[in-house]
Amino acid sequence: MPPQVRVANELTSGPALWWEAPGRAVLRAPEGSPSIAQDRVWIESCFGAVSAGTERLVGAGRVPASLQSSMACPHMDGRFPFPVKYGYSVAGRVAAGPGAGSSVFALHPHQSRFSMPAGELKAVPANVPLSRAPLYPFVETALNAIWDAEIRPGERVAVVGGGGVGGAVAYLASRIAGVNVTLAEPESERARVLEKVGLREAAASAADLPSDAYDLVFHCTGQPAVLPHAIRACGAQGRVVELSWYGDRVVELKLGLDFHHGRKRIISSQVGAVSPAAGPRWNSERRTQAVMGLLADPAWDAFFTHEVAFVELPSFLESLVADGYRGLVCRVRY
Repeated sequence: MPPQVRVANELTSGPALWWEAPGRAVLRAPEGSPSIAQDRVWIESCFGAVSAGTERLVGAGRVPASLQSSMACPHMDGRFPFPVKYGYSVAGRVAAGPGAGSSVFALHPHQSRFSMPAGELKAVPANVPLSRAPLYPFVETALNAIWDAEIRPGERVAVVGGGGVGGAVAYLASRIAGVNVTLAEPESERARVLEKVGLREAAASAADLPSDAYDLVFHCTGQPAVLPHAIRACGAQGRVVELSWYGDRVVELKLGLDFHHGRKRIISSQVGAVSPAAGPRWNSERRTQAVMGLLADPAWDAFFTHEVAFVELPSFLESLVADGYRGLVCRVRY
């Protein structure tokens, strides 16, 4: 029997990342292990990823009361604001149960070993390394946003913010025939990485984008003060796709000037459901297959600009809340 395949009753849940208070994260040992039904499996975590924008807001205790139900991630424990076990990107192998030994992706909080229903797992194909699979939520969000935007070949596109989601949007959009993508990103490390995967046109910041120049602008910074620059850069009858999640922060916009005169549109994009623009033939399962197919591209490996061991994750997340994150995606190594 391969070493990663074990008997279910030999296994117990492993430590998990918990937010205990604003800016304070710890690894907690489980208080007990779940009873294992026939349709459940044990997962040994191999790699994970930090969704910097969302996890920073969670770690700061900035999930609005009205959104606490919708913001709960699968298999989250505790409750908002604190204490809460949060996260949603883990790639690993099935240690026991149906499909033992197979490579899978799970929407699950940061945890070294856990049990969950087999039907909720996403199979990682052989041509996608487990070390790359934690990018799944970023690529899924980007693909859904591109559907929401209904990009047309030949359009001029700007992406404001080159973090994990913004970088994924820019990379996918640049692969559409004739689409010219400009990235507005002040962090030089992000800009260098995205240049490696083929994004050649860049602006130092959203404020440096020319006015009324783009058919489509994606806003991905999570900074309310930057959104007006995205709207300004959007041309007449153009679209601004808003991908930032602001938690309980107020977004103030001046929608006078040329907003109405130019018939500009602001489009919300959210990955929880398949974009209506994708039409009735797409469901979440087909979208998953499409994302896994995209992840076979080795270029995605460049998106991991940092890696931390699981035991170092609390200190990394605490620094994330205090100082933000200047890379694209941080990978967690179990």
